[in-house]
Amino acid sequence: MLRLASFQCVTMALGIPNILSLDHFQQFADLWTLVPLPKGPQATEHITPIYNKWMGVIPSHEPDPQAIIELRGAMLKYIQPYHDMTSEEYEKFYWNTWANKLPDRLSLEVWQFAARNMMDTPLLPIVQRNGYNTAFTQIIVEGINPATALAQVAPQVQAALDEMFNK
Repeated sequence: MLRLASFQCVTMALGIPNILSLDHFQQFADLWTLVPLPKGPQATEHITPIYNKWMGVIPSHEPDPQAIIELRGAMLKYIQPYHDMTSEEYEKFYWNTWANKLPDRLSLEVWQFAARNMMDTPLLPIVQRNGYNTAFTQIIVEGINPATALAQVAPQVQAALDEMFNK
């Protein structure tokens, strides 16, 4: 009941940040946590959009792409032989590092689920380009009431979805 009351009083908001931005979240004075995205009315399970997972790009004209991959692995020390851990030890180290960045055990479990269950979600970027990012910026940066900001972009988002589904 407290969560519902807090949300109705606009003291809570839900966003879909890039996981790499969690370092910035640690600077917040507000309480925060990671939660799974809500399920839609026809969903049977939670999803984790892959749109926000970082990646590296190697130019197509690179004469030795394997060397670039090796260099990145050496710089970030996430592949052997650039760290002296077994795969199991490294995975434990990786999750312990995240545990130190996240505010609670639930957030760690949500992030572990998300990292292990990412899936392509082609609708999300369409929604974001058509208003969601604008609303999110207004809420976070400008301090606009979440309900007001989302109501302002709802027609754009709905139009984008209608166009995609030919309605």
